[in-house]
Amino acid sequence: MAADDFLIVLGEEVTTKTGHWLALGIDPGQVVDRNHQVRDGLIDQCLDQVHRVGGLCVAAHPHAPYPSGNFLFPFRGFDVVEVWNGLWTSDRPWNADNEAALAEWGRSLAADIQTGPWRPAMGNSDTHLEGQIGIPHTVVFAEELSTEAILAGIGPGRSWVAELADVDLGLESE
Repeated sequence: MAADDFLIVLGEEVTTKTGHWLALGIDPGQVVDRNHQVRDGLIDQCLDQVHRVGGLCVAAHPHAPYPSGNFLFPFRGFDVVEVWNGLWTSDRPWNADNEAALAEWGRSLAADIQTGPWRPAMGNSDTHLEGQIGIPHTVVFAEELSTEAILAGIGPGRSWVAELADVDLGLESE
């Protein structure tokens, strides 16, 4: 059993031939079919499957440096974009793939703000190298420690990406 201040959000990294994406907040035992790709038009059905249970869909590491790492799906339909992922082969905390993901997210953010809803950014640590867990991570402003509250914080962008656990952010209105 985990500590009282620790929460595991159920999810799946959906690994397709044309990119990876995260299905966060799915039901226990729920599996998202990974046998889809850009050209078959099935992505919307898969995203709807996650949304029906109150989950979020995250475009994961859209410029990862391996054959199926390039995210070819349009961001439309996804709730969040992962702009910072853990290290692949470097000892630097920030690699070119993260730079490309951040730039693409920024361009989509500029367009989305003109038309309505926008996609927040998040950071995750695929653990490909030793010592990666939690570098980076997404800090969420939530009303309580529950899956519903965490997803409700991530979806509208009440979160930020940090490298270290001791980073704190404070906002004040005037």
